[in-house]
Amino acid sequence: VAKIDMANDSILFSTYIGGDSSDWAPSFTLDGENNIIIAGRTLSSNFPVVGSTFAQYTAGKSNAFVAKLSSDGSRLLYSTLIGGREDELSFDVATDSSGNAYVTGVTKSADFPVSPSALDTSYGGSEDAFLVKLSSNGNEILYSTYIGGSGKDGGRGVVVDKRGRAYVTGCTRSANFPVSDDAYDKTFNGAGTESWAWGDPYLLVMNPEGTQIEYSTYLGGSNDEEAYGIAMDNDGDVYLCGVTSSANFPTTEGAYDRTINGSTNIYVTKFSFNFPTGVKTGAVIPGKFELKQNHPNPFNPSTTIHYSLEKPAQITLTVYNLLGQKVRTLVDAFQNAGGHSICWHATNEQNASVSSGIYLYEMKTAGQNHCKKMILLQ
Repeated sequence: VAKIDMANDSILFSTYIGGDSSDWAPSFTLDGENNIIIAGRTLSSNFPVVGSTFAQYTAGKSNAFVAKLSSDGSRLLYSTLIGGREDELSFDVATDSSGNAYVTGVTKSADFPVSPSALDTSYGGSEDAFLVKLSSNGNEILYSTYIGGSGKDGGRGVVVDKRGRAYVTGCTRSANFPVSDDAYDKTFNGAGTESWAWGDPYLLVMNPEGTQIEYSTYLGGSNDEEAYGIAMDNDGDVYLCGVTSSANFPTTEGAYDRTINGSTNIYVTKFSFNFPTGVKTGAVIPGKFELKQNHPNPFNPSTTIHYSLEKPAQITLTVYNLLGQKVRTLVDAFQNAGGHSICWHATNEQNASVSSGIYLYEMKTAGQNHCKKMILLQ
């Protein structure tokens, strides 16, 4: 990490950060005091850990890290590892006005540390994206969640708005990636045939508590895309950038170039948002308490349940078997009015896979409850 005085053409400081093996940092940002927050991955067993109460090193694996370096480069204010027993990689980091850090990346760990009330507490596929919010001193996980469906998912970029919503972009090969009712594109569009091919980019907006999606959509064409970056302007509009090999990637009237010119081209896409009261412009606050049929149904190995609240409420959403025995609590939280969704990966409270059959899912709030059936096929 280096700081350069451009006026005097001189290096103000330059420092190593790392251990005795391979370390890599694809992203950094500055907080309000110009401290440097860095995210990446390490293979070093002696990577410096400072002020962390939850860092866990896994030998022989890629360990995600987040570190904060003082503005003068003289000391680590905090440094921590984030992850479980398998490979992790932090791709991007952003910060809010309080100095909290938001980190996204990729995990292969079924024991990745997630919050009890997180959007998604179950590992869903060969790789999942993650989103972690760290306190400004780095010693507390404020929330942590998986993001994804039953396929391969990864987080590549994150920005945060003034109200603490995290906007995450990345790549997915999951046909059941969680999308919102008002999504630009609700359908997975396709991927290349190569094992490394990523599929579709996505844009997901997480509420400030890390418990629900405020907006989520696929973006892409019938071939392969890969997301690389995200930015936000002063109006709150969001810009995505990446690479596409799809001749039918969505373009707009008056765009600089609407035709693919080679095997791969760069894409730049702008989304406009307005969340003055926490609801996307144009979205309709539901007029009733509603539990929708899960999709897909029948399913294997995961399914998404959509529901809506006419007003803020404490709710529980629980899965039962036909004997009435509780299998897993998916939601137990106070939530805002509007549409919500949660993905169930056919696991119980101990994260063990359940057998095929018919299951019931019930949503309860004060004075109301709804129940539906779903079918798991193995």
